[in-house]
Amino acid sequence: SLAQGSINLALQCSFVMVALFLKCFSIFVCGVAISFGLQGCGGPTTTTTSTTATTITTTTTPPNPKSGKIIASLMNQEYNAFNPDDASSPVGVFLRVTHEMKIYCDVPCFQGTPDCRISGSIINNKQMLTRTTPNKIALTFGKATAWYVNSTLIRTRLGKCSFAWDGGTQGKVNNGCGCIQGRIGDQKYCNESDCPYNNKVPPDFTQTSTDTSKNVEPCVCTKHENLRPLNWEHSVDCFWPGAAFYPPNKHNDS
Repeated sequence: SLAQGSINLALQCSFVMVALFLKCFSIFVCGVAISFGLQGCGGPTTTTTSTTATTITTTTTPPNPKSGKIIASLMNQEYNAFNPDDASSPVGVFLRVTHEMKIYCDVPCFQGTPDCRISGSIINNKQMLTRTTPNKIALTFGKATAWYVNSTLIRTRLGKCSFAWDGGTQGKVNNGCGCIQGRIGDQKYCNESDCPYNNKVPPDFTQTSTDTSKNVEPCVCTKHENLRPLNWEHSVDCFWPGAAFYPPNKHNDS
């Protein structure tokens, strides 16, 4: 269980990293066929073994889209139902503000930034508002379109980690849900072993980062209270793990 303050801070986060498992995948199953041959009564036995490889392809089929009326109703309910004193209340509307529909995952390195990183904002009637009255919704990044993702799915399945505000995830390992490491901003940094894209553990940079790595675990807010952000001017040093933080092990502090 979490302390009430931890729950409030986690629920009031403005930025959420989402891990989307949308790819088709193939499973290779090896079947073994064995044949026996007898040469004469009591004579020598010859055994021949052959191996056959079978490919099974599994495709994830997305559900049929909901009507605009249903989605609008769900978004309104998410936006207005957030209660900072109730950890079970909806957190708000998740929006990834972008004009692109492309997911950058399993692609060549771009300026050292982490792969498979999808960030967005949680917007509700108590946060992500302009500071002056009438406190309108504060949509930034200079774009007029956004993705919408069901916030219940983010909390229970898709959310990788969350931050109190902009997490600066482009410079962090573990797909943006780790600690700051290496350099970004120039294509030549892709060749550096410590860049976030390579996602390796120091000092040797040969092992891939996990939930317990020295470049990930020290930046978890619930394990390191001294890193919690105290005011808006303070940069975000830690994050709260979500349901998809590290799939082999279950985490969900968001």
